[in-house]
Formats: sequence, C-alpha cells, structure tokens
Amino acid sequence: MKTINRLSLSHQFVGVTLALVSLVILALALFVSSYTYRSSLDQISNDLKQQVHSVRKMIDTTHEISVSLTDKVATLFISQFPEPFTLHADRPVQVGPLEAPTLEYRGKALNLDFTAVDELTRSTGGVATISCG
Repeated sequence: MKTINRLSLSHQFVGVTLALVSLVILALALFVSSYTYRSSLDQISNDLKQQVHSVRKMIDTTHEISVSLTDKVATLFISQFPEPFTLHADRPVQVGPLEAPTLEYRGKALNLDFTAVDELTRSTGGVATISCG
C-alpha cells in the first residue's frame, strides 16, 4: 500500500483505470462466453427437436403404410372365404402335442392345410394364419 502512495497521482489514476478497464474487459468476455454457450445450447436443442419431429413423422408414415398394406392383404385373404367356417369339436385333429377341433371350410379340413396361406404368401408376400378360438 505504501508503494502506491509514493506514486504520483497521475500514475495512481492510470493504475486504477487499467484495473477497471481490465475488469470491464473480463466481464464482457465472460458475458460473451456465457451468451455464446447459451446460444449454442439453444441451437442444439432446436436441432434435436427438429430431428425428433422428422423421425416421428417417418415412423408415423411407416406405420400408416404398414396398417394400410396389412388391411389390403387381410381383405384379399378374407375374400377367399366368403362362406362361414365350421368347427367340429367331435372330430379332433392332432396338431403337435395337442388335439384341436377340426376347422372346415366347404367340407374340407383346414387344420394343417397351408394351401391358402402359402398362396397368399406367394401372391402378395403377406403372412396369414387360419385359427379358431
């Protein structure tokens, strides 16, 4: 403190001014750094939101297409069976380790007969199962 008192008033003034200018420059640098950091975070957040929105739209579109194609394949498959099925519990069929009632269509047993299902797969690429229950 004694060394500062020995300096002339103009030197003391210059020293205080330099210290204040240094503090102002430091404060501005911190402000700019903080502002840039926040702006970067905001930009990243907006970009992520945009990407999530795009992915969500893509998934929704894919789902709609999948549902539409499934409905078309199901309608095509169902159209092969315009008459009702008959279920005969009194005539069981061995299906794997279980006995299942016979499911018939136009007098023909459908248990373990994959003809209609294979034809659907061959013509549309779709997959189907005939079951009762």
